[in-house]
Amino acid sequence: MQTKRGTVEIRPGKPLFFSNEEDVPGLTDQVNNVGAALKAYRRAAAELLQGKYSHLSSIAPTNLRQAGNIFVAHCSDGIFVRYDDSEGEEPKVRVAELDDTLANVALQFSEQVIYLDKDPFYPESAPKITLGVAGK
Repeated sequence: MQTKRGTVEIRPGKPLFFSNEEDVPGLTDQVNNVGAALKAYRRAAAELLQGKYSHLSSIAPTNLRQAGNIFVAHCSDGIFVRYDDSEGEEPKVRVAELDDTLANVALQFSEQVIYLDKDPFYPESAPKITLGVAGK
């Protein structure tokens, strides 16, 4: 896997944008293995949805039906994975080692949709889902 360093821009409602990429020494094997596993998973899912499970392709998640970009952030306490449209270009798997917590990375890279704090804070503008059980 080719290793580069660069800048990532998070633009609301759009795929991640990478710029100023330059070659650098490799990442750890553990981080590279996560990227390679997700790339293999994407390829295997595409093969299954075009073959044995083609009858299920219309209900499969978009990231399994269409090869897009995968961004993996290896954080200090977990791994964050984001799938984006490749916008007609060759799909890429990008892996980063970040010196930050999963909670902070998820909040930034999910455009403030995913909150993983131990004591959650929900801003008034955040979407909310309420679940309940109906009585008999």
